[in-house]
Amino acid sequence: MFARMVECQSKAGRTEQAGDKLKNDVLAILQKQPSFVDFLMLSDKANPERLVCISLWTSREDSEEYHRQHYETIANVLEP
Repeated sequence: MFARMVECQSKAGRTEQAGDKLKNDVLAILQKQPSFVDFLMLSDKANPERLVCISLWTSREDSEEYHRQHYETIANVLEP
C-alpha cells in the first residue's frame, strides 16, 4: 500500500467550496486510476482554511503516473 499526501490552503471562507470540489471533481478522476484504493480529506480545526488530502494506492508506480498525468489538471480545478 502506498499513500500520497497533499496539503491544500483555501482562501478564507472558501474551505467548504474547496472540499466540495475535491469530493466531486478530484475523487471522480482518482476513481478512474489503476490501483487507486481510497481518498481521505482532513480539515484542521485550528486553521480551517487548511485541508490535508491523502490518497491510497496499491502501486507506487500508478500513483506516480497519476501525478504526472493529472496533478496539473487537478491543481487548475482547485485554483479558482
